[in-house]
Amino acid sequence: MEPTSLFRALERTSIAKDISELNDMIQEYRRWGKLSDRNKAYQKILELRRKEPDLNTSAIVMQALSGTVPFEQATDETIVAEMQEQLIYLTDKLRKTSTDSNK
Repeated sequence: MEPTSLFRALERTSIAKDISELNDMIQEYRRWGKLSDRNKAYQKILELRRKEPDLNTSAIVMQALSGTVPFEQATDETIVAEMQEQLIYLTDKLRKTSTDSNK
């Protein structure tokens, strides 16, 4: 396997892992009506903002438009809404990465 192919495979694996983690937390919220571990959700959001500059930019724009709330005061709904946006972004990125590797 050439280095570029290996890099793309590792990237897809990492994206798939992030998607799975986000999906698990979102599904748990939908099932129980609350996040069982808000800190874990917050850490995942911050991790993805650091890894994906587009997600960080999007979060900044959304905060500017709707106002900012410290994490400690954010509702579970607000946290889940951001995780859902991240999930959409990552799912699209995974699809594009997979499509590019098939060319």
